[in-house]
Amino acid sequence: MKRAWLRLSLSIPFLLILIDGTWSKALALEPGQVLVVANDSSPESLALSSYYIKKRNIPRKNLLHIRCTTKEVITRRAFERDIAFPLKKALAGDSLLKGIRCILLTYGIPLRILEKQESGTSTKGPSAKRKGAGRDIKEEGSKKRMDERGPLTTVSSVDSEVMAIRLYGRYDLKSWLLNPLYIGKRPGERPSLPAKEIVMVSRIDGPDLRNAKRIIDDAIFSEENGLSGRACLDCRYTASQRKMGKDTYHLFDRWIYQAALFLKSRGFETKINQGPGLFEKYACKGCAIYCGWYSLSNYKDAFTWKRGAIGYHIASGECVSLHGNTRQWCRMILKKGASVTIGPVSEPYVQAFPPPNLFFRLLLDNGLSISEAYLFSCPMLSWQMVLVGDPLYRPFLRLRPDNTKR
Repeated sequence: MKRAWLRLSLSIPFLLILIDGTWSKALALEPGQVLVVANDSSPESLALSSYYIKKRNIPRKNLLHIRCTTKEVITRRAFERDIAFPLKKALAGDSLLKGIRCILLTYGIPLRILEKQESGTSTKGPSAKRKGAGRDIKEEGSKKRMDERGPLTTVSSVDSEVMAIRLYGRYDLKSWLLNPLYIGKRPGERPSLPAKEIVMVSRIDGPDLRNAKRIIDDAIFSEENGLSGRACLDCRYTASQRKMGKDTYHLFDRWIYQAALFLKSRGFETKINQGPGLFEKYACKGCAIYCGWYSLSNYKDAFTWKRGAIGYHIASGECVSLHGNTRQWCRMILKKGASVTIGPVSEPYVQAFPPPNLFFRLLLDNGLSISEAYLFSCPMLSWQMVLVGDPLYRPFLRLRPDNTKR
């Protein structure tokens, strides 16, 4: 874990300085800039998309109907035929959809693209694929084939692949792609993708349709009333271990700790747990913000969640399923009442997660929506990560940076 491509440092500007000047326009995402994707094979997807369009005043022309499997996994070939092709066609040359900046995937659309078995490394043409064993890694530190850019696998999340959908067919599938809009620094690494072609992607999903609709309602409620409650940050190391450690895990642990200090400085009642143990049962009542690690596929009942709450857990496969009967963190965080979560569909490696000190600062100090904050804090595309939540949700719309009370 000491390869050069693992070493990320972070610089957080007070004002967003974007890599590509064409994105220096106003950032606020508008309802007319969201493309809602509904799977005609799923009654739940059709019901949820209609509900969202009504609640968020999305133009009817911004509803795209596709037809694909309702399973949570999809083959690469089926993804290209049933999801990528209709999305690219809708976004190319249609003046009605030229202003789209965000794509919303709904309940009933697959989460995960399976490994492609044939040889090849490009998305160009019908037989293109990414090399690799494609195993679902269950443990940190498990071995996987790698080259100088990272692990070799064609497994990825549908959501992460769709973020570069305008470019799909023109990039290498061998490993992850560096997000050109990520505003953390990467020493010696330069993204090769054009920033202006990247779109925001979020999904509204969950254990059932009722829960998915609740996500929308709670986002709107929290925008109108303000998101308040505790901030709970769960570090993996003690202060001395964190200071001495040089690897990526210790670096990420420092980012979690920095997020705790930042949230405390913004007036949140902040609980910080340091060391290998996790928060005890119900230690985080009234939780509005959470980030921590590492309990693999084993959610801990430490929380009661405020309406509109945001929480994500750093572990290897916490978004493999949102519908199955599992204890994976993404599913359980949503089931228990939170409105936003982030997680991977397969082994992402820790540096693929949005750094919490960046993600939460973008939400609070810059007043961004969750999809905007995720766009600028997610380091990699064509990879494993999924953002679940209403893309228009701005949890701190009513707050100013100098507010100290909630």
